[in-house]
Amino acid sequence: DEPYPRIARKAFSCSAFLMYLGVNRRYPHLLHHGLAVPASLRATCDDIFRQHRIPDDPAFYVCNPNKTDPSLAPAGSENIYVLVPVPSQTPGYEIDWAVEGPRLETSMLERLEHFGLADLRKHIVTRRTFTPADFTADFSATRGEAFGLAHGIDQVGYFRPHNRHPRYGNLYFVGQSTHPGCGIPMVLISSRLVTERIAEEQAVPG
Repeated sequence: DEPYPRIARKAFSCSAFLMYLGVNRRYPHLLHHGLAVPASLRATCDDIFRQHRIPDDPAFYVCNPNKTDPSLAPAGSENIYVLVPVPSQTPGYEIDWAVEGPRLETSMLERLEHFGLADLRKHIVTRRTFTPADFTADFSATRGEAFGLAHGIDQVGYFRPHNRHPRYGNLYFVGQSTHPGCGIPMVLISSRLVTERIAEEQAVPG
């Protein structure tokens, strides 16, 4: 059983399998942002959210930031970031990422070559992967989720956990599972809102 039943009753977002690739060639056609949508997005989402398994035909996002800022990679090289939506670690459906991570990495490298990154595997000089297990280990994500609590209708707006505890007035919350939501911009806004609220409610000088 999970240690915090009230948290366990919440709906969590999916997770992500991340790949960071440094390659010693350029892909002129690869823009800053790229998105591959599977033939059946509905089936892919069903795999993630209902079957709690790695999709057979995953969607994926490719980011090539040095297309906008060439200083981010050496001349003639590129740094490529890949995000693949995968299930979070739902109790009873946990995925062994020590086993499945390398498998997914291999299949994704093949997909990226079909995506248009010719001979990608021959040109990788450095790489790193990041799995749902890493989200738990590095960020204490309850179920290895990448985006905090899910944004269903019952967990957005007023229904999302508030940024101050209802009983303990000096206990505040900040992050993607409270107001206003997930993503770096929203978390930065969350931290600003909490800072302002603490200063106002706790009479912090200055």
